Parts: sequence; C-alpha cells; structure tokens
Amino acid sequence: MNNEVTCLALTRVTDYGSKRVNSLVQKIDLSAIPNLSELVAAIQEANLGIKVPTLDEMVSCFDYAMAIRESLTGTDIGMTTILSEDYPERLKADVPNPPPVLFYKGDLANITPEAVAIVGTRNPTSGSLEVAEKLTDEMAGRGYCIVSGLAKGIDTVAHRTAIENDVVTVAVLAHGLNTIYPKENADLAVSILENKGVLLSEYVPDEKIAPYQFVARDRIQSALSKAVFAVQSTKDGGTMKTAGFAIKQKRELYVYSSGVDSLDFGGNQELISQGVKTFTKDVKAIVLEDKKEEPKEAIQTNLESFQ
Repeated sequence: MNNEVTCLALTRVTDYGSKRVNSLVQKIDLSAIPNLSELVAAIQEANLGIKVPTLDEMVSCFDYAMAIRESLTGTDIGMTTILSEDYPERLKADVPNPPPVLFYKGDLANITPEAVAIVGTRNPTSGSLEVAEKLTDEMAGRGYCIVSGLAKGIDTVAHRTAIENDVVTVAVLAHGLNTIYPKENADLAVSILENKGVLLSEYVPDEKIAPYQFVARDRIQSALSKAVFAVQSTKDGGTMKTAGFAIKQKRELYVYSSGVDSLDFGGNQELISQGVKTFTKDVKAIVLEDKKEEPKEAIQTNLESFQ
C-alpha cells in the first residue's frame, strides 16, 4: 500500500486527528501492510487505546484518499507525509502534533532551516508597513528564507520584499491550494513560485476557508522558522496566536516596540509587558540566537490544542 495514500486515508477516519494518525504511523509499518483488512487488524493490534475503524469505513476513507491523489496528476501540487524524507524537518521535530500530510507547490527543499517568519495585522499603519519592509530587507540580506501567510497587510509586504531581494519566501495557507485568499494576492502567489518559493497547506486542494484553519496555519508558520517577528497586532489579532506558538515551540520571538501606544498595537503592548524581545526601526541591531530557551513568563495567548 502507498504510504501517502494510507496516511491521507487515516486522516479521514472519524475522530482521528493529527495526534492519533501520527501515533499509528509510528507504531505500524504502513509499507508492510498489504491491504485494508490487514490495516484494520494492525490498528487493533497496535493497542493504542483509540477507535478501530470498521473495514467499510476504512475502504471509504481509502477511496477518498485515492481520488485526491489521482486529482494531483498533471497539476503542480505535490503531497508529502510525516513519513517522507522531504517533509520539513523543523515542522516534524518541533510541533507536538504535526500535520500527517502536507500539500505544496514549489520545491520543499527550498524551505531551509535558516528561515524567519514575519507576520502582522491585515490592517497595518503606514509606519508598520515601512517597518515590515525594512525588516524583510534586512533578514533577506542575511540570507534568511521568509515565511508568512499570504494575507493582506504585513504578510503581503514580507512576501513581496523577499521576492524583490531574490530570496525564497514560503506562504503557509489556511485552505486548499486550489484557492488563493485574498484573491488580490493571486499574482503574488505566482511570483512566489517563480522565485523558487513554496505555497504550503495541510488541507486537501479543494478545501475551503474556515476560521479555525487560520489558527492551525499559525503553528506551521512559527514551526518552520528559527525566529518570529510580530510587527503589529491588536490584542485579539491572529498574530498573537503565532506568537503563542512561537513560545510553545521555543522559537525566538520579537515584537516591534516603537510608538505602539494605540489600540492598534494592543498585542504589541501585551507581548512587551510579558518580556518578549523587542526590535525597533533599527533592524540592523537585531541579533538572532540559535539556542532554545524556556521563556521566563508564559505568554497568555489562549493557545489552541490540536489533537
């Protein structure tokens, strides 16, 4: 049986999230399973205390996975799994329950360990846009791959500036790769690929947008990066989720700290008050470290749990 198809099929089993699928594929040698009856038997024998699907359910899930795999034929979308050598190592190592399956456009080998995430609000001030551009210029000049989420505002500036600097940029999407959101960034997505960048998603290509998927996406952005830069966020902005995941994954986290006394920067204020490293417009002064340190204070960002 094909590992990719089987992994994808397991993600479709009712009540199977990333945690359960990853536990199974670590315990069972999927490549040694000859058919679905044996797969169901192996799941039962694994004795992991999880639901054992019926053969009928497993057949249905496998048919679905085969259809998805076949739909990729002749397209520029690839699929990889937690069992594959090309699966991003940072994501595999540092996320408690990494996505068992990833879909992508571009070359995964171009997502280097020397990557930083630059994120922020969709509605930035003109000053924040300037800071995001300067920061990306600086990080690109140091040779870092730039990770962001293809959203309006800060994300867009980060991707565009990376391309202008001829460095790889990775867009992590909260939906399937057959959709580009927002629509006005469709040309930017093309430019990312033309510049040897990557579009990455844990969702099947036709998966539509759902609010919770943006939070799930944030854990991947931070995991792929050695450091996360939060340029601007309100107190309840999505950037705060990325910041929380950065702490949980022991990434370096930096927050912009100059002139952040308005509600538009409520998230910046909260992170600063909790002792996060800061940066200013003097982006050349930023010094990144390699070591993973436990934070002195846990940041209360209502981290989501992905089971």
